[in-house]
Amino acid sequence: KTAYEIRNCDWSSDVCSSDLGVWRCAGRIGAAIYCALRPARLRVAEANLAPVVGSNAAPASARRLFSNFAEKLIDLFLAEGGAGARIPVSAWNGFETIERALARKRGVLLVTPHLGNWEFGGLMLARKGVPIVALTQAEPGVGFTELRQQARARSGIETIVDRKSTRLNSSHSSVSRMPSSA
Repeated sequence: KTAYEIRNCDWSSDVCSSDLGVWRCAGRIGAAIYCALRPARLRVAEANLAPVVGSNAAPASARRLFSNFAEKLIDLFLAEGGAGARIPVSAWNGFETIERALARKRGVLLVTPHLGNWEFGGLMLARKGVPIVALTQAEPGVGFTELRQQARARSGIETIVDRKSTRLNSSHSSVSRMPSSA
C-alpha cells in the first residue's frame, strides 16, 4: 500500500471495532501463507537462526519469527491508525527506572533498537504522561515520514526528522525532554 492508502484507512474504527485477537490471528495466517509461497525466504531465516537455536529448532523458530512479525505489523497499523490507546499492554517492566531518572529533572535519553514493537515504547511512555520526542531519519517512500509523524502526534509524541545525516544509525531514538520549567 502507499502512504496515501494507509492514511485513508480508518484503522481506529474499522479495525479496533473488531476483536484484536482476530486481527492478530489473520496476521499469523498471512505469515503462514507467506512462508508457503516464499520458501526461499523461510530457508534464509532458518539458516540465520540455526547458529543460535540449533539446526533442529531453526525451522519452527523461523516460522514463529514470521508469525511474530506479522502480529507486530498488525499492532503497528492499529497504533498508527489512532488505536494505540486501545491496544492492551500485557506487561510493563522497568518503568520505575525511568521514573527515577525523570525525577532528577535532567531529561532522559532512550535509544531503542529495531526489535519487536519498538514504537510501543513511545506510546506507553506517552500514556504515562512522559513527554516524548522521537528522533528519526526520513522513511523510505513518499509520504511515509509524514504518516509516521501524524501517527505519533495523535499520541502526543513529537517527531524530529533528520533528513541530512547518514550518521543516525538507529533510526528511532526516543528523547524524553523535561518541561523547561523543571
